[in-house]
Amino acid sequence: MRISLMTVSLLLVLTACATPSPAAPNPSGGTPASLDGTSWDVTAINGTAPVPGARQPSMSFTHDTMSGTTGCNYLNAGYTLNGSSITFSPGAQTAMACSDDVMKQEQAFTSALAKVAKLAGDGSTMQLQDGTGATLFTLAKAASEAAKPLEGTTWELESIRSADTAASVVAGSSVTMRISDGKLTGKACNTFNATATIDGENLTVGPIMSTRMACLSDELTKQEHTVLDLLGKASGTHIIGSQLEVTSAGGSLFFRAQ
Repeated sequence: MRISLMTVSLLLVLTACATPSPAAPNPSGGTPASLDGTSWDVTAINGTAPVPGARQPSMSFTHDTMSGTTGCNYLNAGYTLNGSSITFSPGAQTAMACSDDVMKQEQAFTSALAKVAKLAGDGSTMQLQDGTGATLFTLAKAASEAAKPLEGTTWELESIRSADTAASVVAGSSVTMRISDGKLTGKACNTFNATATIDGENLTVGPIMSTRMACLSDELTKQEHTVLDLLGKASGTHIIGSQLEVTSAGGSLFFRAQ
């Protein structure tokens, strides 16, 4: 697993258990009054369209957090919106390697995000601008996607945030989880299970029982240990569409519905 703290002024996953709603219009017009619960596709960075065929760069917002992808890696950060002014606080980013053109796009993304100072637009399109009003990002409202239910859905792990570090899953590996009838079951190197209590967005996981098969590498062993540790300390969940974030005191696990 490649783990890297990339402290950049940038952007999960993941937000409330509801389909994202359009940003509320500002009574004065021109800028949204709130970004909470909205998701956006990045349609241009510094006037350049995203790399064709690669993952769509995107941003999703809660009331104080933005999470998304550069088209290669996942990243997250805090943000502050005050009228037409918007700033992003340092966040963490996974460290996958992608093709040269996508990595160049990622560099442009993170560099531009550090310069964002203004927001303009409405409920369907937005522009993130620098202090002079030059457009850094052009955003289009993402198509609405019904939130997957927490229970009864098989979730596959995409990335892990622990403290101030973030990591993608070990290449070629798979970690899955499912909650049903008060029980959490899953598989990393080993299969595991535990009781699961859900109260709204709150999640409490009982003692985790796991088989004891040895993993094939130290990376996989570390990944499994981190996943089980964070699940055992789970406190909450956030779902947007097919993306799930399980939060705990020690970090977050980011899943996508299979």
